[in-house]
Amino acid sequence: MRTPVKHIVIVVVLMVAIAGLGKEAFAQQRTLTDLARQSIVYIWFDVADPTTGAMARVNGTGFIVSRTGYVLTASHLFQSWDMQTDANKKKNLIRGTLQDRPGFTPSNPLILQRIPVAGLSDASGDVSLLKLPYSRQDYPAATICRREASAARDGDAFEAFGFPLSQSLQGIDGKLGTTNAPDGRWAAQAPFIFGLSGAPVYSKRGYVIGLVEGGLEDAANWITPIQHVLTLLHIANYVDCPDVTKALVEAADFVVFENLFATFLEPVDWSNAGIVFDLDRALTARYRPLAQKVWNPQKNDSELEKLNQAERNEYDLRSSELTFVSTKVAGLLKNRPVDVSLDLHSMNIWNVDLRDADLTGANLNDTEVSESDMRGARLNGSSLDRAMLHQNDIERADLCGITQYQDSNFIETPWWQASHVDGDLLAYLANHFAFDQRTSYPRHTSRQDFQAGLTRLRQSSPERGSTTEQGVARGPRDCN
Repeated sequence: MRTPVKHIVIVVVLMVAIAGLGKEAFAQQRTLTDLARQSIVYIWFDVADPTTGAMARVNGTGFIVSRTGYVLTASHLFQSWDMQTDANKKKNLIRGTLQDRPGFTPSNPLILQRIPVAGLSDASGDVSLLKLPYSRQDYPAATICRREASAARDGDAFEAFGFPLSQSLQGIDGKLGTTNAPDGRWAAQAPFIFGLSGAPVYSKRGYVIGLVEGGLEDAANWITPIQHVLTLLHIANYVDCPDVTKALVEAADFVVFENLFATFLEPVDWSNAGIVFDLDRALTARYRPLAQKVWNPQKNDSELEKLNQAERNEYDLRSSELTFVSTKVAGLLKNRPVDVSLDLHSMNIWNVDLRDADLTGANLNDTEVSESDMRGARLNGSSLDRAMLHQNDIERADLCGITQYQDSNFIETPWWQASHVDGDLLAYLANHFAFDQRTSYPRHTSRQDFQAGLTRLRQSSPERGSTTEQGVARGPRDCN
């Protein structure tokens, strides 16, 4: 890079500052680092001095911008390489490792090919396009978002990720000094040093908004905004502002999933609740075919030995992810604003605290809520077609006014401990899910409890209308 060695002092100061960060700040840094690591590329090659023939090592940073393996980096890295003879270029190939530098990653070195692009404007900056070898599996692309880059303002915080002084992957915090520097670049207040050339610059929301161009002694460090390299990005067939749900569903393991979730969706509140619900649905769609494959209705249990190893790995991963997301969903439901409607269809919500949650009018069609504490929850007027309420504690829960419950399943849930149940739903539950002493309920109950609870519910919610065998309610009714 174009920056003197004196910046080593800045690196030492930076390392001391990082050591003093609180746990919360360190966790956030680790999260962004894990995100960046998925698509980072350590680049190096040797060049021969044209006069003496002595070899010198050049290294820098790049990042994958498409699933087919295109890589963006800084073009000034190749000034010496371009001046070599063709014979020397064939001997001194451009190499790269994924996720970190050699010695810090199990990745084997790969050969990178330079992609010549004619007619780039000055605004395109100090940027080159490389190509990784063909792979049957998609490469993990960085989360690039032009919309995020266009919204950048002076003073915005960012984090660049690369290999300063050829060390292992590190994050460098900084702020945008100005967003109208010469040739459309951004000036950065950050200690960019040798080895960071081509490093991706991430917003604090986890999107790539530019890449490190270079640094000048006693002057600003430069960033090329991502929207200024569209020609290269279109050649690479990149995806702009990738779907958060898709990225999470395709996470390689649970640690990556958890860190991506923290980066894109924390803190979870009602401004991003729809994304969290959609994520639950997407994970449920991956999980349910496996769950159905292993379920033995005669034993009322799962037989995991029916899965091959790949299926078992996915089953375990989806189970962990859904358990994690369920806690986020529960936190939302327990703090539901009064004017928010609830569409919770086709979800899985497991092992959470829903005590006194307001689920009034919720669409729970085709949703499974299981092994959860639903004491005092209000489900008045909810829709439960094909819903499964499995092994939940619903003492004092209000199930009044529920008219849609076709093929709903209350297995191992002592519904007779609810405070109110609509008359037709009550008849349906009594016919299909009466007390069974062979069943494991979430709290102690007995046949006497069942009979007493049924009598109490009939007295407080007298049956009106009639119900089909499948659970389709007929006739008007009101909650008592």
